[in-house]
Amino acid sequence: MSEIKVVLLDGSEIKLKKGATLHDAAAKISKKLGKEAIAGIVNGVEKDLNYILEDNNRVEIITFASPEGRNLSSQQFPYYGSGGEGIISPGKISHWTSH
Repeated sequence: MSEIKVVLLDGSEIKLKKGATLHDAAAKISKKLGKEAIAGIVNGVEKDLNYILEDNNRVEIITFASPEGRNLSSQQFPYYGSGGEGIISPGKISHWTSH
C-alpha cells in the first residue's frame, strides 16, 4: 500500500498509509492524542475524525482541551455539558460532522 504525507500545525510531516483518517493521524502523533481527538482541521476546514486524508493535507487535531474543541463541544455536543468533562470519553466521539 502506498503512503501519503501530511503536514502538521508546527510544519513537521508524518507519513501515513493511503486511506488514513484524521483519527489515524492523531494516533500516529501520540496514543494520548488519538484518544483525546474529537475532530480536526484539514486545509483550514473542520472535519470529523473519519475524514480520509490526502497527500500534502495540512492537519490540526482538535481535542476538548483546545480552544476549538471547547467551542465545538458547546456547539455540537451541548447535551454533554460544556467541555464534556467526565461525561463521555472524547476518544469515542468519531461521528461529529460540521454543518
